[in-house]
Amino acid sequence: MNLTQKQLDKMLVKAEEAGACEDELETIRSLTPDEVLNHKDAPLWACFYAEEVIKGRWPEAEDIIKKDSEHAYRYAKSVINDRWPEAEDVIRQNAECGYCYVRFIIGDRWPEAEDIIKQDSYLAYEYAKNAIKGRWPEAEEIIKQNPEWAYKYARYVIKGRWHEAEDVIRKNPDWAYSYAENVIRGRWLEGEEIIKQNPERAYFYAENVIKCRWPEAEEIIRRDMYWAYEYAQNIIEGRWPEVEEFVKQDVYWDYIYAEGATKGRWSEVEDIITQNAEGAYKYARYIIKGRWPEAEDVIKLDEYYRREYNRHFNANI
Repeated sequence: MNLTQKQLDKMLVKAEEAGACEDELETIRSLTPDEVLNHKDAPLWACFYAEEVIKGRWPEAEDIIKKDSEHAYRYAKSVINDRWPEAEDVIRQNAECGYCYVRFIIGDRWPEAEDIIKQDSYLAYEYAKNAIKGRWPEAEEIIKQNPEWAYKYARYVIKGRWHEAEDVIRKNPDWAYSYAENVIRGRWLEGEEIIKQNPERAYFYAENVIKCRWPEAEEIIRRDMYWAYEYAQNIIEGRWPEVEEFVKQDVYWDYIYAEGATKGRWSEVEDIITQNAEGAYKYARYIIKGRWPEAEDVIKLDEYYRREYNRHFNANI
């Protein structure tokens, strides 16, 4: 491609009118035409010009655009809207661009790109799911190195257990739990030691997989106030004495626990709740469901909760 200064100046005007980035325009203005054509960002600039100014193919610039995998793929997708055979050797050098070219342009397997794509566990999983639409044995060694993509490959591609990947999957509590719930659809004893190290996953495992209390995980669950409360309310469905000493130390959770787990007044913590206007107001409103004289001296110190208390109970403190 040949480019004169006069041609470059006209192109810059059109590019600016099309909304080109001012920093990029300034960079181009500082260069000679030959420097522009040989610049590392020339594929980006040429692709933008074809998309936003010409709004179609720009044959004279295609040798420049196809020097870069990302912009060659972008040009094929947004300008040609079809395969671009002349650029495919470049596009497939980048695993992500190669996969996207398959996914959004070819719509089927692209054997020439598979050696590159299968080096990335995420892209290999996506390629198996969306292009091959089935198992891809040549990539499984890579896929099973990552617990997330190994789990998803088992669930969405194999649609069943993948024994060869289970040692990897069970090293991560998130994906071990998901594998038990969605692939095994039941308890997975080999994964429980890891799952129970995470209070959130341990709670969901008890709720959705075991569907009852999980004594072996309770020591971990009760270390997290939120999941301890959820466990008491939804799995134990009542008070959980072993966690109450921790709950008592936090005014917010005192009120929440009283509402959801004790389902009524919790006399042991009322002295603590009366030290906080918000907690005291909510305890009166939602637990006692009436005025709470012992807490009114604290509630009236907070203008917002004093007003809400007076309005709700028709009081005047």
